[in-house]
Amino acid sequence: MERRTVLKLSIGALLGASTGLGGLRAAMAAGKDIVYLTPGLDLPFWRYLAKGVEATVKAQGYNFQALDSHNSAQTQLQNAQDAIARGVAGIVISPTDSSTAPSVLALAKRAKIPAVVADIGTKSVALRRQHLYKKLGRVLVAGGIVLIGAALFGALIKPLGFTGLLALMVLLIGVAVLFGKWPPFPEPRQADLPKADLKQLAGRTEIWLEAQRPALPAPARQLVDGIGVQLDLLAPQLQTLDAATPAAANIRKLVGEDLPELVAGYQRIPAGLRGEAHAGRTPDETLLGGLKMLEREIGDAARSLAAGEIDKLATRERYLQLKYQGLEADDTPGAG
Repeated sequence: MERRTVLKLSIGALLGASTGLGGLRAAMAAGKDIVYLTPGLDLPFWRYLAKGVEATVKAQGYNFQALDSHNSAQTQLQNAQDAIARGVAGIVISPTDSSTAPSVLALAKRAKIPAVVADIGTKSVALRRQHLYKKLGRVLVAGGIVLIGAALFGALIKPLGFTGLLALMVLLIGVAVLFGKWPPFPEPRQADLPKADLKQLAGRTEIWLEAQRPALPAPARQLVDGIGVQLDLLAPQLQTLDAATPAAANIRKLVGEDLPELVAGYQRIPAGLRGEAHAGRTPDETLLGGLKMLEREIGDAARSLAAGEIDKLATRERYLQLKYQGLEADDTPGAG
Protein backbone atom coordinates (compact mmCIF):
# COMPACT_ATOMS: atom_id res chain seq x y z
CA MET A 1 0.00 0.00 0.00
CA GLU A 2 1.36 3.46 -0.86
CA ARG A 3 2.42 5.65 2.03
CA ARG A 4 0.14 8.51 1.00
CA THR A 5 -2.82 6.08 1.05
CA VAL A 6 -1.86 4.90 4.51
CA LEU A 7 -1.90 8.51 5.71
CA LYS A 8 -5.47 9.13 4.59
CA LEU A 9 -7.08 7.54 7.63
CA SER A 10 -4.96 9.44 10.15
CA ILE A 11 -5.41 12.75 8.37
CA GLY A 12 -9.08 11.96 7.87
CA ALA A 13 -9.39 11.55 11.63
CA LEU A 14 -7.80 14.98 12.06
CA LEU A 15 -10.25 16.52 9.62
CA GLY A 16 -13.15 14.87 11.36
CA ALA A 17 -11.96 16.17 14.71
CA SER A 18 -11.46 19.61 13.21
CA THR A 19 -15.00 19.88 11.90
CA GLY A 20 -16.27 18.63 15.25
CA LEU A 21 -14.74 21.54 17.17
CA GLY A 22 -16.88 24.60 17.75
CA GLY A 23 -16.44 27.31 15.17
CA LEU A 24 -14.13 25.41 12.82
CA ARG A 25 -16.83 24.65 10.27
CA ALA A 26 -17.24 28.39 9.81
CA ALA A 27 -13.47 28.70 9.72
CA MET A 28 -13.27 26.19 6.89
CA ALA A 29 -15.89 28.14 4.94
CA ALA A 30 -13.75 31.23 5.41
CA GLY A 31 -10.80 29.46 3.79
CA LYS A 32 -8.90 28.07 6.80
CA ASP A 33 -5.81 26.02 6.13
CA ILE A 34 -4.50 22.65 7.13
CA VAL A 35 -0.73 23.11 7.37
CA TYR A 36 1.84 20.39 6.83
CA LEU A 37 5.09 20.88 8.73
CA THR A 38 7.67 19.03 6.63
CA PRO A 39 11.37 18.53 7.48
CA GLY A 40 12.55 19.63 4.04
CA LEU A 41 11.05 19.78 0.55
CA ASP A 42 14.52 19.40 -0.92
CA LEU A 43 14.21 15.62 -0.46
CA PRO A 44 11.97 13.66 -2.90
CA PHE A 45 10.49 11.56 -0.07
CA TRP A 46 9.06 14.60 1.73
CA ARG A 47 7.77 16.11 -1.52
CA TYR A 48 6.01 12.81 -2.26
CA LEU A 49 4.52 12.72 1.24
CA ALA A 50 3.44 16.38 0.97
CA LYS A 51 1.51 15.58 -2.23
CA GLY A 52 -0.32 12.77 -0.43
CA VAL A 53 -1.24 15.04 2.49
CA GLU A 54 -2.33 17.80 0.08
CA ALA A 55 -4.59 15.44 -1.88
CA THR A 56 -6.27 14.19 1.29
CA VAL A 57 -6.73 17.69 2.73
CA LYS A 58 -8.16 19.22 -0.45
CA ALA A 59 -10.52 16.28 -0.91
CA GLN A 60 -12.14 17.34 2.38
CA GLY A 61 -12.58 20.95 1.22
CA TYR A 62 -9.71 22.55 3.14
CA ASN A 63 -6.92 24.74 1.85
CA PHE A 64 -3.42 23.27 2.11
CA GLN A 65 -0.09 24.84 2.94
CA ALA A 66 3.27 23.09 3.31
CA LEU A 67 5.76 24.82 5.61
CA ASP A 68 9.37 23.83 4.90
CA SER A 69 11.53 23.49 8.02
CA HIS A 70 14.80 23.25 6.04
CA ASN A 71 15.82 20.34 8.31
CA SER A 72 15.89 22.66 11.34
CA ALA A 73 14.00 21.72 14.50
CA GLN A 74 13.95 25.37 15.56
CA THR A 75 12.43 26.44 12.23
CA GLN A 76 9.81 23.70 12.43
CA LEU A 77 8.81 24.76 15.94
CA GLN A 78 8.62 28.41 14.82
CA ASN A 79 6.46 27.39 11.83
CA ALA A 80 4.13 25.57 14.21
CA GLN A 81 3.89 28.57 16.53
CA ASP A 82 3.14 30.87 13.59
CA ALA A 83 0.46 28.50 12.28
CA ILE A 84 -1.16 28.22 15.71
CA ALA A 85 -1.06 31.99 16.17
CA ARG A 86 -3.05 32.55 13.00
CA GLY A 87 -5.60 29.90 14.00
CA VAL A 88 -5.23 27.17 11.38
CA ALA A 89 -7.84 24.43 11.24
CA GLY A 90 -5.34 21.62 11.78
CA ILE A 91 -1.69 20.60 11.71
CA VAL A 92 0.05 17.61 10.11
CA ILE A 93 3.68 17.17 11.15
CA SER A 94 6.53 15.00 9.94
CA PRO A 95 9.03 15.71 12.74
CA THR A 96 12.47 17.04 11.91
CA ASP A 97 13.89 15.38 15.02
CA SER A 98 12.75 13.82 18.29
CA SER A 99 12.23 17.18 19.99
CA THR A 100 9.68 18.75 17.67
CA ALA A 101 6.74 16.31 17.65
CA PRO A 102 6.04 16.38 21.43
CA SER A 103 6.45 20.17 21.52
CA VAL A 104 4.18 20.82 18.53
CA LEU A 105 1.52 18.36 19.70
CA ALA A 106 1.51 19.99 23.15
CA LEU A 107 1.20 23.51 21.67
CA ALA A 108 -1.62 22.39 19.37
CA LYS A 109 -3.44 20.70 22.25
CA ARG A 110 -3.31 23.85 24.36
CA ALA A 111 -4.65 25.86 21.42
CA LYS A 112 -7.35 23.20 20.81
CA ILE A 113 -6.12 22.69 17.25
CA PRO A 114 -6.21 19.07 15.95
CA ALA A 115 -2.81 17.67 15.03
CA VAL A 116 -1.50 14.35 13.73
CA VAL A 117 1.95 12.93 13.08
CA ALA A 118 2.48 11.90 9.44
CA ASP A 119 5.22 9.48 10.31
CA ILE A 120 5.88 6.82 12.92
CA GLY A 121 8.98 8.49 14.26
CA THR A 122 12.13 10.31 13.33
CA LYS A 123 14.76 7.73 14.28
CA SER A 124 13.78 5.49 11.37
CA VAL A 125 14.22 8.46 9.03
CA ALA A 126 17.63 9.16 10.56
CA LEU A 127 18.78 5.57 9.98
CA ARG A 128 17.57 5.61 6.38
CA ARG A 129 19.29 8.96 5.83
CA GLN A 130 22.56 7.57 7.22
CA HIS A 131 22.29 4.62 4.83
CA LEU A 132 21.64 7.00 1.91
CA TYR A 133 24.66 9.13 2.79
CA LYS A 134 26.86 6.04 2.93
CA LYS A 135 25.69 5.01 -0.55
CA LEU A 136 26.36 8.50 -1.88
CA GLY A 137 29.82 8.30 -0.36
CA ARG A 138 30.46 5.01 -2.17
CA VAL A 139 29.28 6.54 -5.45
CA LEU A 140 31.68 9.47 -5.05
CA VAL A 141 34.62 7.25 -4.10
CA ALA A 142 34.01 4.81 -6.95
CA GLY A 143 33.48 7.65 -9.42
CA GLY A 144 36.69 9.30 -8.26
CA ILE A 145 38.64 6.08 -8.75
CA VAL A 146 37.27 5.73 -12.28
CA LEU A 147 38.20 9.33 -13.15
CA ILE A 148 41.71 8.96 -11.72
CA GLY A 149 42.19 5.72 -13.66
CA ALA A 150 40.98 7.38 -16.86
CA ALA A 151 43.31 10.34 -16.32
CA LEU A 152 46.31 8.08 -15.75
CA PHE A 153 45.44 6.00 -18.81
CA GLY A 154 45.17 9.12 -20.96
CA ALA A 155 48.42 10.59 -19.63
CA LEU A 156 50.61 7.48 -19.62
CA ILE A 157 49.27 5.24 -22.36
CA LYS A 158 47.26 7.15 -24.95
CA PRO A 159 44.60 9.88 -25.07
CA LEU A 160 41.08 8.66 -24.54
CA GLY A 161 39.59 10.27 -27.60
CA PHE A 162 35.86 10.52 -28.32
CA THR A 163 35.24 6.79 -27.90
CA GLY A 164 37.17 6.71 -24.64
CA LEU A 165 35.24 9.68 -23.24
CA LEU A 166 31.95 8.04 -24.24
CA ALA A 167 33.03 4.81 -22.52
CA LEU A 168 34.03 6.82 -19.44
CA MET A 169 30.60 8.44 -19.24
CA VAL A 170 28.89 5.05 -19.56
CA LEU A 171 31.16 3.64 -16.87
CA LEU A 172 30.42 6.55 -14.49
CA ILE A 173 26.67 6.11 -15.03
CA GLY A 174 27.02 2.38 -14.36
CA VAL A 175 28.93 3.06 -11.14
CA ALA A 176 26.26 5.53 -9.98
CA VAL A 177 23.44 3.08 -10.71
CA LEU A 178 25.25 0.14 -9.10
CA PHE A 179 26.23 1.86 -5.87
CA GLY A 180 22.98 3.83 -5.78
CA LYS A 181 21.01 0.59 -5.50
CA TRP A 182 23.50 -1.55 -3.61
CA PRO A 183 23.54 -2.41 -0.81
CA PRO A 184 19.80 -2.11 -0.15
CA PHE A 185 18.64 -0.81 3.20
CA PRO A 186 18.68 -3.70 5.72
CA GLU A 187 15.01 -3.92 6.67
CA PRO A 188 14.84 -5.37 10.21
CA ARG A 189 13.04 -8.65 10.88
CA GLN A 190 11.12 -9.29 14.07
CA ALA A 191 13.66 -11.92 15.13
CA ASP A 192 16.48 -9.35 14.79
CA LEU A 193 14.98 -6.69 17.07
CA PRO A 194 15.81 -8.30 20.46
CA LYS A 195 19.46 -8.56 19.35
CA ALA A 196 19.72 -5.06 17.82
CA ASP A 197 22.36 -2.64 19.05
CA LEU A 198 20.81 -0.71 21.93
CA LYS A 199 21.66 2.64 20.32
CA GLN A 200 19.70 1.68 17.18
CA LEU A 201 16.88 -0.23 18.89
CA ALA A 202 14.33 2.62 18.78
CA GLY A 203 15.01 3.43 15.12
CA ARG A 204 14.98 -0.17 13.93
CA THR A 205 11.75 -0.85 15.82
CA GLU A 206 10.18 2.20 14.14
CA ILE A 207 11.23 0.87 10.73
CA TRP A 208 9.71 -2.52 11.50
CA LEU A 209 6.48 -0.86 12.68
CA GLU A 210 6.31 1.16 9.45
CA ALA A 211 6.19 -2.09 7.48
CA GLN A 212 3.42 -3.53 9.68
CA ARG A 213 1.32 -0.35 9.84
CA PRO A 214 -0.81 -0.90 6.69
CA ALA A 215 -2.09 -4.25 8.05
CA LEU A 216 -3.39 -2.68 11.28
CA PRO A 217 -6.87 -1.19 11.86
CA ALA A 218 -7.14 2.62 11.72
CA PRO A 219 -7.28 3.21 15.51
CA ALA A 220 -4.17 1.05 15.96
CA ARG A 221 -2.29 3.06 13.31
CA GLN A 222 -2.83 6.21 15.33
CA LEU A 223 -1.53 4.48 18.46
CA VAL A 224 1.51 3.27 16.51
CA ASP A 225 2.19 6.89 15.55
CA GLY A 226 2.05 7.79 19.24
CA ILE A 227 4.45 4.96 20.07
CA GLY A 228 6.82 6.38 17.46
CA VAL A 229 6.81 9.71 19.32
CA GLN A 230 7.60 7.91 22.59
CA LEU A 231 10.42 5.98 20.88
CA ASP A 232 11.84 9.31 19.73
CA LEU A 233 11.84 10.48 23.35
CA LEU A 234 13.54 7.25 24.42
CA ALA A 235 16.18 7.13 21.66
CA PRO A 236 18.54 9.84 23.04
CA GLN A 237 18.62 8.07 26.41
CA LEU A 238 19.69 4.82 24.75
CA GLN A 239 22.81 6.46 23.29
CA THR A 240 24.45 6.62 26.73
CA LEU A 241 22.68 3.78 28.57
CA ASP A 242 24.94 0.89 29.61
CA ALA A 243 23.66 -2.20 27.77
CA ALA A 244 24.55 -4.37 30.78
CA THR A 245 22.21 -2.58 33.21
CA PRO A 246 18.79 -3.95 34.28
CA ALA A 247 17.17 -0.82 32.77
CA ALA A 248 18.64 -1.65 29.37
CA ALA A 249 17.40 -5.24 29.61
CA ASN A 250 13.89 -4.05 30.50
CA ILE A 251 13.81 -1.61 27.58
CA ARG A 252 15.13 -4.24 25.18
CA LYS A 253 12.33 -6.59 26.26
CA LEU A 254 9.67 -3.87 26.10
CA VAL A 255 10.68 -2.39 22.72
CA GLY A 256 12.39 -5.33 21.03
CA GLU A 257 10.17 -8.21 22.18
CA ASP A 258 6.82 -7.26 23.73
CA LEU A 259 5.82 -4.60 21.18
CA PRO A 260 6.72 -6.59 18.03
CA GLU A 261 5.15 -9.78 19.41
CA LEU A 262 1.86 -7.99 20.16
CA VAL A 263 1.64 -6.66 16.59
CA ALA A 264 2.83 -9.93 15.00
CA GLY A 265 0.43 -11.97 17.16
CA TYR A 266 -2.48 -9.88 15.94
CA GLN A 267 -1.44 -10.34 12.32
CA ARG A 268 -1.35 -14.12 12.74
CA ILE A 269 -5.10 -14.09 13.45
CA PRO A 270 -7.17 -14.49 10.25
CA ALA A 271 -8.67 -11.14 9.20
CA GLY A 272 -12.21 -12.51 9.33
CA LEU A 273 -11.87 -13.44 13.01
CA ARG A 274 -10.35 -10.21 14.30
CA GLY A 275 -13.73 -8.62 14.93
CA GLU A 276 -15.22 -11.65 16.71
CA ALA A 277 -15.32 -11.62 20.50
CA HIS A 278 -13.31 -14.23 22.38
CA ALA A 279 -13.37 -14.34 26.18
CA GLY A 280 -15.28 -11.07 26.15
CA ARG A 281 -12.96 -9.11 23.84
CA THR A 282 -12.24 -9.03 20.14
CA PRO A 283 -8.65 -9.28 18.86
CA ASP A 284 -9.01 -5.68 17.62
CA GLU A 285 -9.84 -4.53 21.16
CA THR A 286 -7.00 -6.59 22.62
CA LEU A 287 -4.53 -5.03 20.17
CA LEU A 288 -5.68 -1.49 21.01
CA GLY A 289 -5.48 -2.16 24.74
CA GLY A 290 -1.98 -3.60 24.41
CA LEU A 291 -0.73 -0.73 22.25
CA LYS A 292 -2.08 1.85 24.70
CA MET A 293 -0.30 0.10 27.55
CA LEU A 294 2.98 -0.15 25.62
CA GLU A 295 2.81 3.51 24.57
CA ARG A 296 2.45 4.47 28.22
CA GLU A 297 5.23 2.13 29.36
CA ILE A 298 7.71 3.35 26.71
CA GLY A 299 6.95 6.95 27.63
CA ASP A 300 7.44 6.16 31.33
CA ALA A 301 10.76 4.45 30.56
CA ALA A 302 11.98 7.51 28.65
CA ARG A 303 10.99 9.86 31.44
CA SER A 304 12.48 7.59 34.09
CA LEU A 305 15.85 7.57 32.34
CA ALA A 306 15.69 11.32 31.81
CA ALA A 307 14.81 11.91 35.48
CA GLY A 308 18.33 10.96 36.56
CA GLU A 309 19.86 13.53 34.21
CA ILE A 310 17.34 16.15 35.33
CA ASP A 311 18.29 15.50 38.97
CA LYS A 312 21.99 15.82 38.09
CA LEU A 313 21.31 19.14 36.35
CA ALA A 314 19.36 20.45 39.34
CA THR A 315 22.18 19.39 41.67
CA ARG A 316 24.72 21.13 39.47
CA GLU A 317 22.63 24.31 39.44
CA ARG A 318 22.38 24.24 43.24
CA TYR A 319 26.14 23.76 43.48
CA LEU A 320 26.76 26.75 41.21
CA GLN A 321 24.33 28.87 43.24
CA LEU A 322 26.08 28.00 46.48
CA LYS A 323 29.52 28.55 44.94
CA TYR A 324 29.00 31.82 43.09
CA GLN A 325 26.16 33.45 44.99
CA GLY A 326 27.98 32.61 48.20
CA LEU A 327 31.13 34.24 46.85
CA GLU A 328 29.16 37.34 45.88
CA ALA A 329 27.72 37.54 49.38
CA ASP A 330 31.22 37.26 50.88
CA ASP A 331 32.50 40.04 48.60
CA THR A 332 29.69 42.45 49.46
CA PRO A 333 30.97 45.47 51.43
CA GLY A 334 30.09 45.16 55.08
CA ALA A 335 29.51 41.38 54.81
CA GLY A 336 30.55 39.50 57.96
